[in-house]
Amino acid sequence: MQTPVTIFGGYLGSGKTTIILNAIKQFKEPVNFAMIKNEYGDTNVDAQLAANANLKVKEVINGCLCCVLVGELNRGINELLDTVKPERIIIEVSGNALPFPIILELKKNPRVYVDGVIVVVDCVNFEKVKDKSYVARDQAKHTDLIVFNKAGLVDENKLYHVKEEINELNPDTVKLETTDGVIDP
Repeated sequence: MQTPVTIFGGYLGSGKTTIILNAIKQFKEPVNFAMIKNEYGDTNVDAQLAANANLKVKEVINGCLCCVLVGELNRGINELLDTVKPERIIIEVSGNALPFPIILELKKNPRVYVDGVIVVVDCVNFEKVKDKSYVARDQAKHTDLIVFNKAGLVDENKLYHVKEEINELNPDTVKLETTDGVIDP
């Protein structure tokens, strides 16, 4: 039986870890999760990750999973499968990670399958990264779900422009809004 893997992308501070934590809390039955975290984040949020009883976290900090460490990914996945025996694996990639090389690497592992790629868009800071980053545009183009996080922290005009920019890149993907990082798992 293969274990599902969900990939979360989005720039540092977009709210990926908060969304992951909130989704895990919403599962009715205890589910054994494992998470590969490829980014430094907020210390308080990382402490919450460590304290979560049904989540085991493995940090990967010596490079990006999509380029430098892509060959190491399946070794880490197999280690988690052998030691933690998770029902689901979550990969939180660096804000600079392209999802496609990660998906290709995971396809080489017969023990897992990618059940989705989720990209978190920080509505407050989107203007700062959108024109400067090929990666931000690529993440928005190649995903199964886009979450507009911090939507309630911007005025309607700014939210409209963020949505328009993303819709130009990817008009067909399902999109959700949240302010506080809570979405249905």
